Amino acid sequence: LLQSSTPNSTGRSAHLTRICCPQGVSCTSDQEGGLRAPMEASVGTPLWHSLVAGTCGGVIGLTVSHPLDTIRVRMQIATNNTMGLLGTARSITEAGGWRALYRGLAAPCMGYGAINAVAFATDDTAKAVLRTWRGKDAGPLSIPTQMACGALAGVTSSFVRAPVERVKVVMQAGVGTSGSLASSSTAGAVAALVRSRGLVSLYAGTGATIVREVLQYSVYFPSYAALRGIADEAAPRHKWLAVPLVGGIVGSLQWLPPSYCVDVIKSRLQADVDGSRYGSPPLRRFS
Repeated sequence: LLQSSTPNSTGRSAHLTRICCPQGVSCTSDQEGGLRAPMEASVGTPLWHSLVAGTCGGVIGLTVSHPLDTIRVRMQIATNNTMGLLGTARSITEAGGWRALYRGLAAPCMGYGAINAVAFATDDTAKAVLRTWRGKDAGPLSIPTQMACGALAGVTSSFVRAPVERVKVVMQAGVGTSGSLASSSTAGAVAALVRSRGLVSLYAGTGATIVREVLQYSVYFPSYAALRGIADEAAPRHKWLAVPLVGGIVGSLQWLPPSYCVDVIKSRLQADVDGSRYGSPPLRRFS
């Protein structure tokens, strides 16, 4: 984030802010005209640096949070769960040891880099197209427009996310097509799903995934941008704290209902390996 002061046509100094994105594109904003058109960045981070850093950070985050994610999925798919969080965790570890909490971790570790790449690329491209179409002097994008760009990112990324989470949820559920324990490997789980209903089985729950991602990304992108700007302005010397703080707040907001309610439906659809449990015609069309 580079700031400078330059004289404008009226002779007064206009404070300019140049925002460099990972793709090496930047924009300027001033106190009078708002956000200006993108311009070539003089200082930028190579895209592959951002992708590698984002993927490594994502893997670390997944490793830390996956046990809670496994507990969440087990509670969502249970038909009569009265054990609560701790009781569910105890049940999982008693049946399969502490390693059972990490079942299905490999699938998101391998796929979330591609998921985020598609989501962020879609959001960035949509915003760039809209700025070009609206013209250089149109000002910053409105919140509804940013939400629409985020929703589009949710749609495109869902087609990558759905099969990744399908495999993850099946392994977290811990049951195969006959009710026995599912394969302990990601490759084994993929093979079992393909054998049960073909390649289309990997995309079970895609409809619910799209709905959830549209809801979440339409909240995430504009909320993160707004709160990050407030945090940077309020504490310019502690910007390194803004990323985890704002990310945690926005990450929690995007899971509020109705997003979480849709996620329960998605988990049940994706945990149904052969479609025998939730295989009614309406749900089949929805999945």
